[in-house]
Amino acid sequence: MEIGSWIPQVFYDLIGRLVPGAFLIALSGVLLVDSSSARSVAMFLFKEPGIPLSVLLITGALMAYMVGTFLGAIGFAFWNREWTRKRAVAAIRLELPAGDDPHAGRSFVYDSILIHEPSAGSRLVKLQAERHMCRVLMIGTIMLFIGYTCRNWFPWGWVHARVFVGLALLWWSAYLFDVHLEVRSGRLRLNLWHLLGKPTGRK
Repeated sequence: MEIGSWIPQVFYDLIGRLVPGAFLIALSGVLLVDSSSARSVAMFLFKEPGIPLSVLLITGALMAYMVGTFLGAIGFAFWNREWTRKRAVAAIRLELPAGDDPHAGRSFVYDSILIHEPSAGSRLVKLQAERHMCRVLMIGTIMLFIGYTCRNWFPWGWVHARVFVGLALLWWSAYLFDVHLEVRSGRLRLNLWHLLGKPTGRK
């Protein structure tokens, strides 16, 4: 297998899973871990002899990847309504593109572009990775809101209000970016499909 064929998937994992997972882990540390506990963890990790930096980086990357993967799975369940294995399997069917409908045959067009024009398909993969990132951030923000609320129950002050507003803005920004990416990726799929000279209707 050519090394170039791995690049889109590597970027998907980096953008869609590793980056948002690392961001959410860092944000959860700021919001959910008190200063004394944070100092204890830092002393354990970095005080001599401590843990080798390479081990910390690899472990952190694996944790971030797992967080991004599992939260992304929850996002797929919500957006694609794949609540059960039976329902997910029932959704597997051949759906060919029809006319200029951006929602018809999306997976067929997506896979065709990846096969026939890998360089153009890499752009689609990047957009899909960014959508995955947005969904991870949305699900993670909701979980952080719940965790922060349970940890800081009444009475609430201005600090808590600012945190709630910040989490709400983070969720809303991720949602708006996801909507933009859905429109952009839909247009790109159709444009590439037409540029490749593929038919757009069922016979």
